[in-house]
Amino acid sequence: MSRRRASDFAHDLLRSIVHRFRRDDTKRSLSTGDLVDNYMEMDFAQPTTSKLPAHFDDCDRVPMKFSSSTYPRLLSQHDHSAQKLVRHGSDVDRSCASTADYNRSQVWFYQGMDAKRAERLLQSAGCEEGSFVVSQQSTQYVLSFVHNSIVHHIRIGYSVKESGEAKFRLDIDRSFKNLHDLVTYYTKHRSFILPMKLKRGVARPLPMSHERTRA
Repeated sequence: MSRRRASDFAHDLLRSIVHRFRRDDTKRSLSTGDLVDNYMEMDFAQPTTSKLPAHFDDCDRVPMKFSSSTYPRLLSQHDHSAQKLVRHGSDVDRSCASTADYNRSQVWFYQGMDAKRAERLLQSAGCEEGSFVVSQQSTQYVLSFVHNSIVHHIRIGYSVKESGEAKFRLDIDRSFKNLHDLVTYYTKHRSFILPMKLKRGVARPLPMSHERTRA
């Protein structure tokens, strides 16, 4: 009798284990806690509202504070200054990054975007007076901006000195070390070739703080 009970117990235990790991039509993923008795499951049967940023460079954007006297320090994701850095970029010392990397870090900068796509982007953003983006095609930089509800395109002059220092310019008599300085200047001053001051750069879409990504 005891052997029969032991056999029945082993059979029931085997059925329980098989039932627990039986696969169905619903795609599920066991968490890393699958070695404990109580399983945690993530159900992917329904579509998720999670998303990744449209610009892949923003996936690893981390707000940090740099100081000449201390090591770089991570900022809390919920800190106001951290959110401002993620949204609008920073005025970090140029010596901490190359000119190319510093240009790419600006949220209104788009690598490899042509004029038609720039027009669609500015129009979809409301075609606001003075709104702009800067794009790069090969070694050419283009400023696209809105004036009188029309998108205009102006080539940004670019040259490199023998010392390796880059120069960017719109007007012949004024040059800048990077695109950030150029844009900042023309948001405060008029240009000979710009019909108005620049106002708002159309930023690359970034994930909202309450949205979570799912692998």
